Amino acid sequence: MATTTGSIQQATKELRPTGKCCGWPSAHTSRAFATAHIAKRNYDKSGLTTLTKDMLIYSTFLTAYATGWARVEAGEHYPSQVFIGAAYGNFLSSVLYDSTESLDILPMISIEPDFMMIGVHYEF
Repeated sequence: MATTTGSIQQATKELRPTGKCCGWPSAHTSRAFATAHIAKRNYDKSGLTTLTKDMLIYSTFLTAYATGWARVEAGEHYPSQVFIGAAYGNFLSSVLYDSTESLDILPMISIEPDFMMIGVHYEF
């Protein structure tokens, strides 16, 4: 996520509210929403009770929304940059999840500030 988001940021070079380069889309927000989306899909498949699943899903997405809002409040991003970051994170994680759902593997994403690693986990 961070690699593709960083590539988009470098290609567009849209300024942040601080005047620094490369704020579109928000990488923090895209990572937060990608994580929340994959977690939601996993919660849906778990054997948890409906109440527990709902509480986990709401708290996970609340954290993602708070991440986006914090980026705006900190003056690091415009709301449009955060909105596109959230949409991009949801989209990319959905594509990744759906493309591996029928396989007997689990998608894994490691997201760091400077890179992202996408992999799969298979248990024998």
